[in-house]
Amino acid sequence: MLFSHCRKSQQEPGNLGTIVGWNYGACATCGGFYFNPSNDTAKNNATLYALTYTDSLATTIDSLSHAYAVNLKPVFVYITWKSVRLTDPDAPSNWVNVTYIKKR
Repeated sequence: MLFSHCRKSQQEPGNLGTIVGWNYGACATCGGFYFNPSNDTAKNNATLYALTYTDSLATTIDSLSHAYAVNLKPVFVYITWKSVRLTDPDAPSNWVNVTYIKKR
């Protein structure tokens, strides 16, 4: 009875992240979004560029793009990513491939 009202918090996969900008380009090396792997809302030297993601994330990312475009304010997310350098050693160090994303 003592613990009947206690709940464990649900742990989301991924890390905290903040989308701080969007690139609406349409070429092979443009498009995607800028995010910080933290709660930081400023675009700065630590900002990563999410250049690629799987088709299964397209609907979620389109929704986040719309949310950003409407408000032009940071969007807080849970996110996991891998460096593009894992498959392309010549890629810039801040380019990443998103493997999971969900709005907080």
